[in-house]
Amino acid sequence: MQDAQGVWLWVQERTPGGLVGALVLLVVGWLVAKALGAAVAAALRRSGLDRRLAPLVGADPGAATRADTAGAIGRVAYYVVMLFVLLAVFDALGLQVVTAPLTALLAGVFAFLPNLFAAALILLVGWLLARIASRLVAGLLAAAGVDRLAERAGLAASLGSQRLSGVLGTVVYVLILLPAVAAALDALRLGALTRPVSDLIDEVLAAVPNVVTAVLIVGITWVVARLVAQLVAGVLAGVGFNALPARLGLAAPRPAVAAAPAVGTPAAAAPPRTPAQGAGLLVQVALVWFAVIQALEVLGFDRLAVLMTELVALAGRILLGLVIFAVGLWLANLAAGAVRTSGTGQPALLAFAARSAILVLAGAMALRQMGVANEIINLAFGLLLGALAVAAALAFGIGGREVAGRELARWVEAARSGEAERAAARVEGGPTPT
Repeated sequence: MQDAQGVWLWVQERTPGGLVGALVLLVVGWLVAKALGAAVAAALRRSGLDRRLAPLVGADPGAATRADTAGAIGRVAYYVVMLFVLLAVFDALGLQVVTAPLTALLAGVFAFLPNLFAAALILLVGWLLARIASRLVAGLLAAAGVDRLAERAGLAASLGSQRLSGVLGTVVYVLILLPAVAAALDALRLGALTRPVSDLIDEVLAAVPNVVTAVLIVGITWVVARLVAQLVAGVLAGVGFNALPARLGLAAPRPAVAAAPAVGTPAAAAPPRTPAQGAGLLVQVALVWFAVIQALEVLGFDRLAVLMTELVALAGRILLGLVIFAVGLWLANLAAGAVRTSGTGQPALLAFAARSAILVLAGAMALRQMGVANEIINLAFGLLLGALAVAAALAFGIGGREVAGRELARWVEAARSGEAERAAARVEGGPTPT
């Protein structure tokens, strides 16, 4: 009790829990927290960071809310400092029962902060690299004329308002950002939470080469197929393939040059696709189809590739059946024309009979080649011929001799008078004999 220091020590020893020291810590800590919060808010206002940080706190970055944003961040700094001040006050009061859980919690948080900062840094660097690489790739591709090439290849319509260079730049952006996200998740060292996401990203990155290969296969084949289709269409048009439907009797011949529309009249619709262009389109579809099958095999979709291969086989059978029927139609028209010009009696009736017989036979062969119920086709064809034979035998042999005699006499009379010839001519579409 001889000096002031002794008196202070005596008061601290006699005060339960160091009450005076706790009060001093509380007052000083409160002042420091207030000063730090105000300094943080002022620094944000002067530097303009509050406008950039406003969207992160859910505020409008307008002028009316800048003070609120800076003030909110300043209050966060104030409460963080006050948390540590309260821990120090409780320790000074000897209340370790209260401070022990909070201290352990803060220790865990501060132990996790380096991992969080490392993950944020990795993600930030990856994002910057992705943006730079994306813009660089998009600019180089645009300068190289990729967008013009896409317009010539017909991809501009499918891309809409986007450009091919921009789409490829976005792909590069995603491919760079995905490894950065995986590395950031690994840096957090939370395996139970981040391992499934990291494994998924690793699988996606592992599949990227196959996806790129498949896209290149389909894209290059599509471009080549367009060129081949144009070449095939030009060659077929040069050899007179467009006149084939008219020769087969399927369509009327088209005029070589369409008349120009009169001035002031609306523009005519686009002309229909010619047979040569249809054949070129069929070649293009076939080439792209085979490319898609190869791309599916590269991606590992073997079952889908097998299904598409079976569809190709089915399409081939259908196409061959149509070719068989077209040849039969040509032969039927050829035989009918030969009969008409042969000079024999009843030429229209015989031409109609020959044409019908050839078409029935060609139709049966085409359906059988297509594989459309082979047993039913065979049975129907056999039953048709058998029914005709049996009907003729029964009609002219047993039960209908009188009726059959009258009908036969009528047929003979019609054939002699030319009525049957005129009916057959009407069916064939030729000139009706007088």
